[in-house]
Amino acid sequence: MPRNPLSAAASSDAESSESAAPPVVRSRDSRDALRVAVELTAADSLEAFQPESASRLARRPRFNPASFADSRRRAFWKRLALAAVAVTLVLQSAAIAWWLGTGTMPWAAAHATPVAVTSDPEGAPVIIDGVRMGTTPVTSALPPGPHTVVVGEGARAQTQHIEVQPGTDATIHVALAAAPAPAQPAAPTGELRVSTDPPGAEVIVDGEAHGASPATIDGLAPGRHEVTVTSAGTTIRRSVEVEAGAPASVIVSLGGGGIASGWLTVASPVVADLFEDGTLLGRTNTPRLLLPVGRHELDIVDETLGYRVRRTVQVTGGSTTRLELEPVNGLVNINAQPWAEVWIDGVHVGETPVGNLSLPIGFHDVVLRHPQLGEQRQTVAVGVGTPARIGVDLRR
Repeated sequence: MPRNPLSAAASSDAESSESAAPPVVRSRDSRDALRVAVELTAADSLEAFQPESASRLARRPRFNPASFADSRRRAFWKRLALAAVAVTLVLQSAAIAWWLGTGTMPWAAAHATPVAVTSDPEGAPVIIDGVRMGTTPVTSALPPGPHTVVVGEGARAQTQHIEVQPGTDATIHVALAAAPAPAQPAAPTGELRVSTDPPGAEVIVDGEAHGASPATIDGLAPGRHEVTVTSAGTTIRRSVEVEAGAPASVIVSLGGGGIASGWLTVASPVVADLFEDGTLLGRTNTPRLLLPVGRHELDIVDETLGYRVRRTVQVTGGSTTRLELEPVNGLVNINAQPWAEVWIDGVHVGETPVGNLSLPIGFHDVVLRHPQLGEQRQTVAVGVGTPARIGVDLRR
């Protein structure tokens, strides 16, 4: 019987397929599980597995030209916006700097008008609309409109209000009041005390009357002055030397003729007052004291130092008598914490404590010095009697 062509073809394909397909091996393991093994030919063994690179390419999204162009446009406009913000900030900063330096905004500079400010004298500060522009002479570019100009400072300052017109120059000149001259220190003066025996005589100094004796004349210029005393038709003239800051004294005896007075100078270890019968005659630093001829009981006193001595002098007419007072010492005690080297009047006297150190009465400079804690300076008044004391803590 002839075979069906279709069946024959199918049978042929099946046989071909069976001959091409690898043999299937069936086996059972110990647990009777069916395993199927497909044997591959040597040529097909690697092609049975897909490469990793092909797998990654399969997962990568496909390139979309429209989406890429849109992303590029968004990035461009973002960069453009950031650049615009940066330019705006720079322009704002420049405008603020211009305004702080000139008092006007940059866009007004094109229409600004130069305004020159001068003053007499020159060098006065100039403030325009609250902004300091320098010192005269100075020229500033101002925009049209009203402006306030202040020239000078303090009580000498002058204010002007101007209206700046575009295209026209403007000039402001201010005549400032002269600065007050610095006060000159008052010239040092001296004092003269005039006494007479008997009192009540008319006193004239350098031709100017000063009433009846005893009289005190203040504000005399240092130097020689002429003193005239008159009483009951008797006139006596004396020349007296007056020193700045020190009282001079003159005593005139109106009884009898001839020379009735002489000069007294005192050499004293301290500057002290001179008293006679409770009346102040002068001070020991007065170059010469004019006293009546005769014997005088003088008290030399410095209350601060507790110094008081009495001396008797004999004044000779027409001559100078010198009175010398012997030096007097006092005691001083000095201590410091933790310790210090001690200098007195520039002389090193040792380390603290310094006890019962004998010094001439008067004022002395004391320096206490420690190598790590520095130094302290003090002035000590050494007097008669109770010792002077100095105590310092250099740690403070």
